[in-house]
Amino acid sequence: MSNSPLVKHTKLSPNNSGRRTHGIDRITIHCVVGHMSLQGLGDWFAKTSTQASSNYGIDDSGQVGMFVEEGNRSWCSSSKANDQRAVTIETASDKTAPYKVTDAALAGLIDLCTDICRRNGKTKLIWFGDKAKTLAYEPKANEMVMTVHQWFKNKSCPGAYLLGKHEYIAAEVNRRLGSAADGTALTGKAQIPAEKLAAFLLSKNSAPKLNGVDTGQLAQLYISEGEAEGIRGDLAFCQSCLETGYWQFKGDVKPSQNNFSGIGATGNGAAGASFPDARTGIRAQIQHLKAYASKDALKNPCVDPRYNLVTKGCAPTVEELSGRWAADKGYADKILTIYKEAAAFQGTVAPAPAQPSVPFMVRVTATDLNIRTGPGTNYSKTGKYTGKGSFTITEVQSGKGSDAGWGKLLSGAGWISLDFATRI
Repeated sequence: MSNSPLVKHTKLSPNNSGRRTHGIDRITIHCVVGHMSLQGLGDWFAKTSTQASSNYGIDDSGQVGMFVEEGNRSWCSSSKANDQRAVTIETASDKTAPYKVTDAALAGLIDLCTDICRRNGKTKLIWFGDKAKTLAYEPKANEMVMTVHQWFKNKSCPGAYLLGKHEYIAAEVNRRLGSAADGTALTGKAQIPAEKLAAFLLSKNSAPKLNGVDTGQLAQLYISEGEAEGIRGDLAFCQSCLETGYWQFKGDVKPSQNNFSGIGATGNGAAGASFPDARTGIRAQIQHLKAYASKDALKNPCVDPRYNLVTKGCAPTVEELSGRWAADKGYADKILTIYKEAAAFQGTVAPAPAQPSVPFMVRVTATDLNIRTGPGTNYSKTGKYTGKGSFTITEVQSGKGSDAGWGKLLSGAGWISLDFATRI
């Protein structure tokens, strides 16, 4: 058993029974009945005369302290049986009823409960709110249940305030774990690795219109940006497969915008937001999803131009994006259909090479470089030539008759072979 990496202060108490005799499948939250610091709580538990301890503590700022290693049984709940299987957490609180805790302490408590579940292989935290039902229930291997001190002794702990927050705590933890009660949680860790997402994309489109990244880099950006904000990057990637038509960009949004989720593209020719590079566009998408999924603050500086337009936490599941992110009532079903197909994909495909970021300038030295109506010699000539000079390329695609690809001219005149152009 491991200890939480969230711990900022450690002072191990002698008041414990050593190694547990039961696996961890419970969390018991307590109130300290005082705004005690982690150092103060550690000093109190360090006294043998105290005859009490907890595995962890939370102070008013939400910081975590450890007083009994997680693999050991603390003396906290007035129940040997409960403490053998529960991770116990003391939370700084008011000294008088309802023993309210600070918002920061509550946030830290949710972070810690989420971490405890993840490290112990639990994907669901359960609050029944009923002693008899809870104690009679045998949790499944992936489940953690919540118990309270007052069930084992005539005490008010954890107090009316925290008792009333247990349902909320469980719901928030479950959203982060990806086990929302009804639907597919947007929060949590990705389940499909980047290399599989990249291969899946190429199985659908062998020449995706990328911008400065290859398919492997693109998929990895979804995973890393998602992890930074606690959003499932694999679901975001599948959303982009839907929005871009597997990076074909046949709608109002163009590849040069690095807008892979239609942010601000409201139809009738409105192309929506543009971003300087693929990472920024993906970060904006992840942040926009987080605005829907959670009330948590952003970890990275905000690059989503529509972040403040969303009621935070209004759609914690993919299913709830229908009618919100898009008017299409079948929007979520389409994302989830793509996700299921990506999860089941077994093939391997060589990554598509990175394409240069657009727009960029090229210099043409030929006087008679044909301009074509599309990216390839299989498209007709426009009857025009570039002549010598510098030109701006706004889009790059692979196509017949050019090893370096085809570039779309800013003027709108058509496409030229980049075999005969030098980037400047």
